[in-house]
Amino acid sequence: MPSLSVQINDLLGVGPVLEVRLLPVRTNARQSRKQRARAPEPVAVTALIDTGATSTVLKRSVAETMGLKAVDVASVHTASSANVLCVRYDLRLVLRRDLTFDVRALGLPMEGQNIDCLIGRDVLAKAVFLYLGRQNQFVLAV
Repeated sequence: MPSLSVQINDLLGVGPVLEVRLLPVRTNARQSRKQRARAPEPVAVTALIDTGATSTVLKRSVAETMGLKAVDVASVHTASSANVLCVRYDLRLVLRRDLTFDVRALGLPMEGQNIDCLIGRDVLAKAVFLYLGRQNQFVLAV
């Protein structure tokens, strides 16, 4: 069972944050062959595991920098707003070489945050997440 264990000095103050790498998900065979010649470089971002987020969220400016194309539009509720229209992107979260998740992430501004991505319950539904507060540690396993 692949797992990732992260120790953070101030887990309570900082939260379960980690660096992940993002890649676009190839959506069809033609695109896959076309991109093989010019495979994109993964983009490193800071992510927060958020059990309150139904879906994974990506900072919109990161999606734009990566050149991701929107696959659809969704209406979502955030902690501070209701019925917010946002686009969704298909992408691959790479936590480690053997620990990856393909997700449809919501694109939201996330301005003023020290993070670029929220890892939501769509990922946690495929994993085991342990928050070990006394040890200032968390574990994500599949």
